[in-house]
Amino acid sequence: MTWLQERLVRLEAPPVRPDFREELWERIGERERRATHRWRAAAIVAVAVAVAAASAAGVLAFGGVSGATSPLDQTLSCPVDIVGGVNKLVLGAVPHHKPIWGNGQLEPRPGGFWAQSGLTNTPIQLAFVTGLKDGVTLDHLVCTPAQRIPLARAGLPLLVVLNAFHGGTVSQECWVAPRITLRLHVTFGKTGAPIAAQMAIRSGAKQRPVAFFDWTLARIRAYVSRGFCRPGRFPGQ
Repeated sequence: MTWLQERLVRLEAPPVRPDFREELWERIGERERRATHRWRAAAIVAVAVAVAAASAAGVLAFGGVSGATSPLDQTLSCPVDIVGGVNKLVLGAVPHHKPIWGNGQLEPRPGGFWAQSGLTNTPIQLAFVTGLKDGVTLDHLVCTPAQRIPLARAGLPLLVVLNAFHGGTVSQECWVAPRITLRLHVTFGKTGAPIAAQMAIRSGAKQRPVAFFDWTLARIRAYVSRGFCRPGRFPGQ
């Protein structure tokens, strides 16, 4: 046994302070509160980025006068930009949350989901849905009408269920073919805001299923291919 080993054997730990466990639990609680704050901030940033991208030129917004909006059902063929040598499609979703005060007024947080291509800080918003009036956008500048695909999960495994007013997000990075086929079906409420939507995405000429989203104000179900997709990151994380 070396001299260092002998010293380690004889080493005695100091007695535990009476308030050690209470202090430890306080620190753990503080870390959890900070983690929750970071998640909320990342989710808000993600929605803000999606909204900003959706307002770009070439994006067509849908929604209408109270009581006068029919369901939307469109299928599009969309190119997916190359990023880092792959055709990168980013899928995201944030559940509905209670409004918060900001700029002297209550700001709604209706949640939503989106599919975008390109770099995270300058995305091309292919499709975006949120629970606000005129809360649906589709990019008709880069996308073109396509033959309808089934609006179904097509055997895809369930990734996550996000319930309203609870934590959690969806962020998936999918490496797909140069073109995808995207079908979006949206049901509107009396105010003209979306209240339910489904989105199916398939990759390439062989129409391989990539993802299926089933969204309402109460919850989001996301089904994603493990062969195409992996967990991504929200802007700001």
